[in-house]
Amino acid sequence: LAVNDASPYDTYTMGTPDGVPEGKEYGHYLICWAHSPSSNAASAYTVPAGKLTIVGPEKQSLHCILSTPCVITLQGIGLADTNQVIIIPRDSMCGVSPDDVPTFVGMSNPRLVDSTIGTEEVFHFGTPGSAPLEPGENYRACWAHDPDPSNQADYRVFVGLFTLSGAQVFSDPPCAGFTPGSDPYCF
Repeated sequence: LAVNDASPYDTYTMGTPDGVPEGKEYGHYLICWAHSPSSNAASAYTVPAGKLTIVGPEKQSLHCILSTPCVITLQGIGLADTNQVIIIPRDSMCGVSPDDVPTFVGMSNPRLVDSTIGTEEVFHFGTPGSAPLEPGENYRACWAHDPDPSNQADYRVFVGLFTLSGAQVFSDPPCAGFTPGSDPYCF
């Protein structure tokens, strides 16, 4: 970090955190300061200057199954009843407006948290009846503290990859264009 180059030299630019780091149970940090440190080594910063808490969910892999209720529980710090999660294509990035937010039959996307108790929040997405990008680990989940639901760029925090398991659809409508009695899988 570096101090802004303007008097009174008390503002530091840290960037935007993307959630609680993996493997870190809580997002609590000690801030230390140094006057003109000779290096960026942590040992050069010897003056405790304060504490920093990064709020948000811990990173984790998420999983739901087609035709069963999709309930996602997140653990984290400073969770609130304004939190939301959005499911986007795996090759999209959180915090960037994707061109195509998947529409799942029977599932809300994005989804406002249903309940928050302490360090846990629960999202009831609904019962997915479709996997627009096919079943599998084809999605990612992104979190936001208090987003504008119409602005996907507000969902900056990558929670984890989202897997939707279930049968793959091979034709639409199922068994379209078959002759009855000629296909053992379509009746």
